[in-house]
Amino acid sequence: MNPILTAMSSIFFFVGVGVLLKIIHDIHFFNFSKLWRRVGCADGGLSQALAVFVLNISLPALIGTSILQSNWRALTNNVIIGNFVVIAGVMILIVGFTRLFQFETKIANAYIVGGILGSVSYLAPRYILTIFPYAGETVKALLALHYGLIFILGMIMLEHYSRDRRAHIGDFLTQIICRPIVVAVLGALTLSRLDIALPDEIMAGLIIIGKTGEPLILIAIGFFAAKSLAFDRAVLHAVAISIIKLFVVPSVFFYASHLSRYAPSFHINILETAMPVSLASFALTSRYPIDKKILALAILISSLLSIISLTLLHGWLS
Repeated sequence: MNPILTAMSSIFFFVGVGVLLKIIHDIHFFNFSKLWRRVGCADGGLSQALAVFVLNISLPALIGTSILQSNWRALTNNVIIGNFVVIAGVMILIVGFTRLFQFETKIANAYIVGGILGSVSYLAPRYILTIFPYAGETVKALLALHYGLIFILGMIMLEHYSRDRRAHIGDFLTQIICRPIVVAVLGALTLSRLDIALPDEIMAGLIIIGKTGEPLILIAIGFFAAKSLAFDRAVLHAVAISIIKLFVVPSVFFYASHLSRYAPSFHINILETAMPVSLASFALTSRYPIDKKILALAILISSLLSIISLTLLHGWLS
């Protein structure tokens, strides 16, 4: 079966589970209020509780294990530096776009998060390996590199926009370093560099925890969507983010590949950056000022549009 359709069917299945839970909650078949209070999310409900879990536990486990399982010898230093430069350049372009149109902070952050974070772990590996079946080690290393770089750079931007301007720069850096995702990335890179392998039992447990993240966040999106989404100006922003993510960002990497001697790896990058908006990005709304409605719509709209865009890209690159 087409890997794109397989991924999309599972995505909308779990969103449907979230919608169903909201319906059950609204008809008072089961009251979740006690559970909310236990997890400290009385105001945010199920979507907030799941987002907190994914951001602080599941996502760090996913990124950390991806880094530990990657063969970094498959990438040259020039490829790593080139990816860093292009990703940083894309972020600067998106920030400049939000400044040009003077978006308020929550909307601007939705563009930053939605425009750079792609559905790497859920769709990318299966899809990319159908085109580059013999580049498994390179694909895994590039996906781990992108996820680590994008999340760290994105969180630095989000921390910058949400911090108290009177706060000391040392406190700002300490906050970033202590975030679970950053701890996971730095820890995994250190272990990988020192060739230290975690025990198989611990690694297997972390992989399971990491894989729970995206199904849970899809349930959170479905629960949130059932009560909050409506067709208003948020849809226009969501469509704009989807266009940026599916077409503009891959185009930047396409032109970068023509300026680089490392075109084959950049072809994999083009596919990776053409993924729909990351499902896990919704978890960031539990901590940072991001417009939930716009980001949730962008995830759903870009996922639907990617069926067309990725199919066309697959045919072109094949």
